[in-house]
Amino acid sequence: MNLPLKIPSLFKTRKKIGLALSGGGCKAFFGLGVGCVLMEAGMPITAIAGTSAGSAMALSLMSGSSEAVLRYFYAITLRNPSNFYLSRLFRGRRPFPHETMYRRAVATYTDIEKLQKSRIRLAINAILVPLHKYPPEDMMKKIQLISRIMGSLREENKLAEKGIYRPVMAQTALAMGLEEVVFRNEDITSKKKAADIILASSSVPPLVSFQKVDGQYYLDGGIVHNLPIIHIEDADLIVAVYYEGLTRRAVELSGAEFGRTIIYVHPDSRLPITTWDYANPHGVVQAYEMGRRAGEKTLKLLYNII
Repeated sequence: MNLPLKIPSLFKTRKKIGLALSGGGCKAFFGLGVGCVLMEAGMPITAIAGTSAGSAMALSLMSGSSEAVLRYFYAITLRNPSNFYLSRLFRGRRPFPHETMYRRAVATYTDIEKLQKSRIRLAINAILVPLHKYPPEDMMKKIQLISRIMGSLREENKLAEKGIYRPVMAQTALAMGLEEVVFRNEDITSKKKAADIILASSSVPPLVSFQKVDGQYYLDGGIVHNLPIIHIEDADLIVAVYYEGLTRRAVELSGAEFGRTIIYVHPDSRLPITTWDYANPHGVVQAYEMGRRAGEKTLKLLYNII
């Protein structure tokens, strides 16, 4: 696996730059590539917001472990031949390998000391599942909750195909009593806590189960804000990385852009990997390399405006 050479530090500005990374599973390695190029160039990033897999990439960038994470994930996906194991199901075990692989990668390459010393403000969103509404022991209520959210996502996609955008999934989640929570630097106090929070932001049962953080259960933050620029508190300009047109459209219609300068970055062609393909090591690397090329184009644009 050949990684591109780093470029020298070029940025000399006092502007505050934010980076927002959308959720997208393995597609988020594209966002990691973009972020790596910007940080290697000395871009003065003061805040990073991520959701779902984008939160894992944000933590990797702040830990300075991006290339190690890429190599590690390449290695473990190379050893994983399938995204579903029927034999495990018959033995009463989880048939999907995603949660274990994901948690191991986050816990291994998070640098708590570097994170706590960083001047970059981190924001990771997740969706709180209130215990009084959805008791942990009431499996039927959990199944109904996931069913309604997935149904609302399908409805949202069908409307989008007709050129109609409505945030059906976010509205459904809020109507069902779910609440958005934002975790920041001070909340991540250990490698285990880091993994707990990242998986909470990425929780999509049954692939990644309901996650527990400090006694509370959470679901994927992308349900409400899949490109969380709203959680970047102070920035003169935001670079926002996303993968699906619906994600950008949600931001545009939410009003989160108001008063902000935003540069949107997305793949210029189809990514060679899908969201939950944990058996495609070459797709992981190719998505990252596509992100680096997009990052280099973004740098050229930034040179002209800051």
